[in-house]
Amino acid sequence: MKHSIKSLIAIAALGATALLAPAQTLKVGTLDINKALDGYWKTQEERAVIEQYQQRAREGTEKILNEGRELAKEFEEAKARSESAIASEQARKDATVAAQATLQKLQQKEQDRQQFVANANQTIQNQLETSRRKLLEKITEVAAAAAKRKGITLLLEKSNGAVITVVYSDPGFEITDDVITELNKDRPANFTTGTAAPAAAAATGSATGPSINF
Repeated sequence: MKHSIKSLIAIAALGATALLAPAQTLKVGTLDINKALDGYWKTQEERAVIEQYQQRAREGTEKILNEGRELAKEFEEAKARSESAIASEQARKDATVAAQATLQKLQQKEQDRQQFVANANQTIQNQLETSRRKLLEKITEVAAAAAKRKGITLLLEKSNGAVITVVYSDPGFEITDDVITELNKDRPANFTTGTAAPAAAAATGSATGPSINF
């Protein structure tokens, strides 16, 4: 995220050529990327999508855990039969074999759970990075256009943690609200916070191995 924001400071390239033109007056504008992100309706939409992904991941993990609990129960039952004093020797041997086989399945199920969680986390992280990159690209595009309309020749990013700290700037050259307004021009009339895209296939985990399909 920091690298993405820092890269957006390249918006300052808008004024790079201006610095080389002595006849042109330098006008410095400011943009709060974090505020623009929070105010952009598509950011809310993306957050809702991520929440759906996380919910499916939790459901898939719980499914594998439930399967593991059933196997653990089977193992305990087989183990009890293998140690039964009233069971025949053959019955105890059969129960021992069954307990060992069930234990292997239980161990595999735990591996499946760990792999599923890793896959789910990676999928969610990839989605976060992809959506954030697209949002920042759009904000950069809109900010550049807004800066040009205002005659700004150098645009600085002023969010906390930015490379450049703005101590003071003329409010007349603060374009964050203008950018947010422009970004939200295409917001659907019925859009509300938490609105997400239609759900895709749910995340699942099965006895044949872990899987995740968002």
